[in-house]
Amino acid sequence: MSGIQNLKNRIKGVNDTGKITNAMYLIASTKLQKARKELEATRPYFNTLRSGIRRLFQSPEKLDSPYFFNGSRKDTIPDDSYGILVITADKGMAGAYNSSIIKQTEWLYNRHPSSKLFVVGEFGRKALEAKNIPFEEDFFYTSQRPTIKSSREIAYRLLDLYESNQVDRLYIIYTDMKSAMIEEPIIDLIMPFTKEDFDIDGDGIPDPAPPFEFIPSPEKVLRYIVYSYVTGFIYSALVDSFCSEQYARMTAMSSANDNARNIAAELQMQYNRMRQGEITNEIIEVSAGAKAQALHKKKENA
Repeated sequence: MSGIQNLKNRIKGVNDTGKITNAMYLIASTKLQKARKELEATRPYFNTLRSGIRRLFQSPEKLDSPYFFNGSRKDTIPDDSYGILVITADKGMAGAYNSSIIKQTEWLYNRHPSSKLFVVGEFGRKALEAKNIPFEEDFFYTSQRPTIKSSREIAYRLLDLYESNQVDRLYIIYTDMKSAMIEEPIIDLIMPFTKEDFDIDGDGIPDPAPPFEFIPSPEKVLRYIVYSYVTGFIYSALVDSFCSEQYARMTAMSSANDNARNIAAELQMQYNRMRQGEITNEIIEVSAGAKAQALHKKKENA
């Protein structure tokens, strides 16, 4: 294959790749907008649940519950077995989105090697398997299209481990989309609750009033609320991660589009130079041939 034909094929391949990355950018943008709307639609319900748990924290009745940690997040947490929910994507091509979560997971697991890992997303499962980090292999959940149903199933399984004392803490590792331009992989404590989780003591926010009477008992009310609240917490993290994934993919595809345009422009310049060189050679060959024929006829006529 001639060099010029090879360049034409390369230009076509780069342009076709650019079409694919542009389509992926548009798809990610649409998914991001839809996920944000779904998350905002569920916030009022789960904010009400937070208010209910806050009331339980401030109940005058003595409440001895395994769901509450009397200290603060700044206190030393024992080096016990953790249940860790890790949220990754199902596929790559999203910049550093997945690798950042895997790094956080390695960091926490290396400090608590007796922990149980529950991984959402095929990319995370394959990455941990490659690093020989064990995880619960019967835990199959996709990161695409988060739902309350899947969040409830995950919450019930994690809380069952916590209530049966198989793990001492429940953590979640996910990507928080703090703003339209900032994404941050974070490690957050799900269980037990601390006062900081509900802005209690010295936060400047008025206490909820009037006090509630909890029937049949604060403990039973708490258990019902906890399951709903943790479900909402996990759902929020799943949607937040999904939004972050789509934004990371949009950024990666935008960079890929820019690179494709730059490469195509550079290849086009090379193609133009080679084509111009070929045309110049053809002109020279035609001119030389015409001159040779003219000399030949001149000799014949002499």
